[in-house]
Amino acid sequence: MDSDRQGSAGTSRVRIVTRQYLFDLMKNENLLNLDAKLNFLKDKLLSCEGYNEDQIVSLKRGFAHFKSEMK
Repeated sequence: MDSDRQGSAGTSRVRIVTRQYLFDLMKNENLLNLDAKLNFLKDKLLSCEGYNEDQIVSLKRGFAHFKSEMK
């Protein structure tokens, strides 16, 4: 599989996720609007890893900022 199309976990427990991988995740869900796609992506990312509270807050804040910029 092409490395641009997948997420991979490095040996330092750092997860490398490409934009193409995230795009493909959203695309495969066939959701109708950007808000639904971003909510799916946020929930998917939060369910995949064991984030601490600071990381969860940062991820949610980043998604909220991005969504507000898209309006």
